[in-house]
Amino acid sequence: MWEEIETLAREIHFPDARTKDFVVTSATYGRIKYSLFERAWAILLYGAMGDKSKSYDCEKLSSAIAAYDQLWKEWRTLKEAHPSCATLYQDVAFQYKPGIGAAVDRYRNVYETSK
Repeated sequence: MWEEIETLAREIHFPDARTKDFVVTSATYGRIKYSLFERAWAILLYGAMGDKSKSYDCEKLSSAIAAYDQLWKEWRTLKEAHPSCATLYQDVAFQYKPGIGAAVDRYRNVYETSK
């Protein structure tokens, strides 16, 4: 759905370039944000399945981690290129305790050690 929103945002005519940039940047931000959530949940799901079975689907796990890493890179690039971009989330939990980033790194290490 966010890809469609992003496409539609690019098609809307605005009277000034700043407004268009803000709208398109916001739509791109949303696409990346919710894609990150999707990939994070996939990593946690594949990881939990592996924890339970003691056998990890490293192909699915590595694919989800690669997509997660690419989305973070794209999000940071968006923020650097567009001053109107909202503040990026952090991959840590409340009060900077380990969060999703730590969980992703845990399964990144599982994948790396299984090579």
